[in-house]
Amino acid sequence: MTQEPLHRVLTDSMGKTLVQIKQKTPDDHVRVSVADLEEPGDASALEKHYHRTCLRSAQRISTRTDHSNVPLIRSVCDAQLVLAIQNTLSDEDVTLSMAEVNDAYLSILKRYRVDVNESENYRKYLKRLISERLPEVKFVTSLRRNEPDRLVLSTAVTMAMDYRSSMMNDDEIVGHLKNVANLLREEMLQQRS
Repeated sequence: MTQEPLHRVLTDSMGKTLVQIKQKTPDDHVRVSVADLEEPGDASALEKHYHRTCLRSAQRISTRTDHSNVPLIRSVCDAQLVLAIQNTLSDEDVTLSMAEVNDAYLSILKRYRVDVNESENYRKYLKRLISERLPEVKFVTSLRRNEPDRLVLSTAVTMAMDYRSSMMNDDEIVGHLKNVANLLREEMLQQRS
């Protein structure tokens, strides 16, 4: 069995890596070997050496998330998102899309160093969370299939409906009812044949 060669630290970026490992690793052996490093330049000045496999292992261990705190961290992230939505929707003229909410949630999770899958869609979870914690927020489905739902306050929905009703005259309402009746009649005739 051949022993892996030692590599000497020659750059400040490698020194920075070793200082980060020193600060984050739970491994006492690794901490002892880099205990005398205060700044990235110290590693090359003190002629530190390392094995590549040992370095990779130390990096993996030092970046590992403590999974016992994940539920607590997730609840903090959820609370921050709910607060951000409340603050954003406090202005009556503002709406949010579910895509914006999903992006904001991913950003919050990353800030707290929670492992996230960029391609994962948290929208179902977020809809449930928002419905539970913010019952005054309504989801409005877009008329276009490829557009995300929008979040609005229920008062904004009421105001929009009142505004739309005030803008419509009786002839317009009758015209819409006539169109609906024609569509229903055509569908009923198709079902008979």
